[in-house]
Amino acid sequence: MSIEKDTRKYYEHSKERSYLHPVIQAFSVPKYKWISQQINLKNKTFLEVGGGNGYFSQHFEKETNLTVLDISKNQLDSNPASNKIIGSAYNLPFEDNSFDIVFCSNLLHHLENPLQAIKEMARVSKKQVIISEPNIFNPILFLGSLIIKHERGALKSSKEFLTKLLNQANLKIIKHTFIGGIVMPNGTPEFVLPFSNPSSKSKWSFFQIFITEKE
Repeated sequence: MSIEKDTRKYYEHSKERSYLHPVIQAFSVPKYKWISQQINLKNKTFLEVGGGNGYFSQHFEKETNLTVLDISKNQLDSNPASNKIIGSAYNLPFEDNSFDIVFCSNLLHHLENPLQAIKEMARVSKKQVIISEPNIFNPILFLGSLIIKHERGALKSSKEFLTKLLNQANLKIIKHTFIGGIVMPNGTPEFVLPFSNPSSKSKWSFFQIFITEKE
């Protein structure tokens, strides 16, 4: 079975933490804050691709005109966003330049063809595409990606690899950061939070964010 099929099977049947869980807040809030400090989100038309059960949707819903797309009905049923659509990242059901900003988090490493998904996000964006993905140079995340079957796509998730994909989609990187301590949404125990440093920004951080613009 492919990584993509493994992932879909996992998320169709998994019982993940609520978007209100303290670990989810520690995972999502620092990333959301960093993005909102870099670009103006207020009242922008905003598409979240692979929004799942709302880890980031809960924040973007407050500031933007948000649409959330995911292939899993099971995930979207728990998402707090008002406007939700079932669909594929490979064939977004929107016209060209439909949204001011398009965003995805922890999606690309689950796909067999991440470049196609990035090109689709660029197509429907008027200007900006933002992606958040694992940083494979974090040793704990690297080990977890080796062990967990549906996370093995993260073994490619270096800054260099993602930069190449974004460039191939004619997206110009305007901001990049490594971010996040030991906060894995469904793997980190709550008692670890006081020691997790979720806002850390170093080359060993668990995740990275790219803010890009169409060339």
